[in-house]
Amino acid sequence: MDLLPTQTLGPSNGHPILIIPGWEMTPQTEMHDFEPIFTTSSIPLRRIYIALPGMASTPARNITSLDDIYHHLVHFIDSTLGNSRFMLIGSSCGAYLARALAQKYLHQIDGLLLRVPLIEPEDSKRDVDTIEPLIKNEGVMSSLSREDRMLLGIDNGGKVIVQTEEYVDELKRKCREVYVPAEEGADKGVLDPIRGDVGRYRLSEEVLGERSGEKLMAPTMVVSEGDVCGAGSGHAWIAGWWE
Repeated sequence: MDLLPTQTLGPSNGHPILIIPGWEMTPQTEMHDFEPIFTTSSIPLRRIYIALPGMASTPARNITSLDDIYHHLVHFIDSTLGNSRFMLIGSSCGAYLARALAQKYLHQIDGLLLRVPLIEPEDSKRDVDTIEPLIKNEGVMSSLSREDRMLLGIDNGGKVIVQTEEYVDELKRKCREVYVPAEEGADKGVLDPIRGDVGRYRLSEEVLGERSGEKLMAPTMVVSEGDVCGAGSGHAWIAGWWE
């Protein structure tokens, strides 16, 4: 099994952080959000942004399920980090994978960050709260072109949380420069059948059965934001992973 490609930043002897992107996302999408934080830190950190199969123009490597992606991540960790201690970050579906990895490498994890984590893979069973904008501005929203509304997903039920001109302009720029290229680079012929079949989009009992019953004692943060990406993050508080 070939190793997954990565983009690694920071000192080679820095404490490793493995960063797993969300579904159809790329190392660049995670770097866009995290690097402004990491570059201001005085702590030497080696940030390992990993590209998942079928995403970021990475070959799909014959994956047929989320289990296959999980096993590629396990192979990467065993081959590159070995018995070293490391920190783990995952976003959305990447956070779902990170949860399982945190249980497998329980005694090597120094910290865990789960950003808008996917908890329930089956769409109809997700605990999704209704989101209301924190700052409303009908003038800004009504001035959006049809193209911009489609870009932001507004016509498909998406909501802009902060409706200021500056925030909306930055969100549009991020969508055009970060999210759209990531989605266009994904191998949808391989990924869509997995995403459309909950049996393949859900980690199997074989994978989840690796839980020993021990609790992760490392510092853990869960960043949840209602129905972002429809991840069903409300389940995070009843899933029993954060104890």
